[in-house]
Amino acid sequence: MKPKKDKQHPSSYRPISLLSYLGKLLEKIIKQRLMLELERRNILPEHQAGFRPGKSTIYNILRLERYAQNQLRCARRHSAVILFDIKAAFDSVWHDGLKYKLNDLRLPKYIINYLTSFLKHRTASIEIENVLSRQFNLKSGTPQGSPLSRLLYIIYTADSMNDIPTHTEHGLFADDTALWTASNTMTYTLKKVGSLPNLNSSAFLHRTILSSVE
Repeated sequence: MKPKKDKQHPSSYRPISLLSYLGKLLEKIIKQRLMLELERRNILPEHQAGFRPGKSTIYNILRLERYAQNQLRCARRHSAVILFDIKAAFDSVWHDGLKYKLNDLRLPKYIINYLTSFLKHRTASIEIENVLSRQFNLKSGTPQGSPLSRLLYIIYTADSMNDIPTHTEHGLFADDTALWTASNTMTYTLKKVGSLPNLNSSAFLHRTILSSVE
């Protein structure tokens, strides 16, 4: 349960999947091979720094800092940033949509077959205070606790920034997203950074919900 949250409210809980140790070992092997393939072919978004070798939050922070300094120093332009994340990000991954994208990427057949099997006919039950629920089917979500979960989410949302305006820069760390832009006046800058209609369209297509916009 999340700290200082009402235990009577379902949103106060962050479930972790209890998975087979042998299964997780195989998932780690597949993850390593999948990551090598994605990096070799430059499939992952350039500015997605989440859970990738050699990248971290510092990567996008430095990009933002350099951008704002250059805009101010060279053109006296005002910069603005909008920050948001995706509500229940990993739980929102639509299985059929993810399988379509995996096939569209033309990944090695054995990886596609494994991941298709990994997502197929998934079920779960929930235990709270020694009370176990009935089993239910899962048609969305990647199991939190799985070595593959984060990478599958990144693949699923890899095209989420494709339609943002050309004047807007972005940086990602898994589902945490920053958009930034600049113009001659702060008022116009804030108008330019209001790219949320496009983002809402992207969220709709991915069956996700924007959360915590700042």
